[in-house]
Amino acid sequence: MHLLPENKDPHGAEWLWSNTLVRLYLSLVACSKRSLTQQAALGALQNLTARKGPISEHVASAIEKEKGICQIKKVLEDQDSQLKNPAVFLTSHLSRHQSLCPSIFRKLLPGVVTMVQSLDTEISVSNEVTTHLCQILTNLSKCNVDYATDIIDQKAMQQMLSIEHKGLVKHSASGSSRKRSMVYLVNSYSTFFMFS
Repeated sequence: MHLLPENKDPHGAEWLWSNTLVRLYLSLVACSKRSLTQQAALGALQNLTARKGPISEHVASAIEKEKGICQIKKVLEDQDSQLKNPAVFLTSHLSRHQSLCPSIFRKLLPGVVTMVQSLDTEISVSNEVTTHLCQILTNLSKCNVDYATDIIDQKAMQQMLSIEHKGLVKHSASGSSRKRSMVYLVNSYSTFFMFS
């Protein structure tokens, strides 16, 4: 991973991905009493990690350095569903960075699996949430065979496929993205079983 150098005195646009700003966003998530402020902070981090490249890598590394994974864990364990979605989207982006996968696996997988298991009880499930949950499971599985085995043991993959089969997911224009993620997840696990 090629990280941008940490600038102790950022100027101009450098503020957008500085460790200081990442720390500020994480503080807002942890300390704010207003759900909209917390959503905005999670959304900002999500936007900064959305693309592949040095800025995303730098912000992802700063989130881990500033113990942001622990903040995301608290959000996933909380009952406020308004914060869970942006936390899932951010986790999906972070899970693309292999250096963060061990921390995500240890600290966030239980919350992700709980969300996957609760999808079956929802009246309808957002395509975006389903897609991002699927991407988290896929990225963790690609990172480490032991992670894939644990995900299988917790029946998270089977649950995702069951949700798709039962048609519990809302249909919209982004449905093709969800289907691609589901196909990719199934192919990842098929490959895993063939070579294990």
